[in-house]
Amino acid sequence: MMGKRIVLLQVLTAMPGELATVLAGVDKSSSRIQAEANGWSVADVVQHLLLVEERFQERLQRVVAEERPFLPTIHPSPSEHTRTEPLADLVAEFTQLREQTIAYLTSLKAKSWEKTAVHETEGPVTFHFLVQMIIDHDSDHLNQLQTLTQSPIPNLQ
Repeated sequence: MMGKRIVLLQVLTAMPGELATVLAGVDKSSSRIQAEANGWSVADVVQHLLLVEERFQERLQRVVAEERPFLPTIHPSPSEHTRTEPLADLVAEFTQLREQTIAYLTSLKAKSWEKTAVHETEGPVTFHFLVQMIIDHDSDHLNQLQTLTQSPIPNLQ
């Protein structure tokens, strides 16, 4: 199990660098262009990652502190994407939050990783599964950002 935790932590740790790589060259004006059918811009996706990272941190802490807590789904509304800071600042904030997540996860004893919760849509889940959910979420949105940054909209490349 220790090996699996190490791999998960390595993948989580790599995310900020991958995010920066995907977003290299995206300028301020193009980061706000809503290029997808669902209306999300590059900045919206990064804001979403920030919101979800905060909520994942809360969720992980609850699982450790409580006995089989009920975990509602995390679905921040696009209406929460109201931040106007430059994209680089949003990425820096995400990086800081992710570093906090990693620090928290590495501080836990193996027993904490065995704790369970009840997820609203997944049912009974392990702490390990919840950490994997973060990675899956990261992957989904990295793919979304790659699509957005490869679009033919001017200044996105």
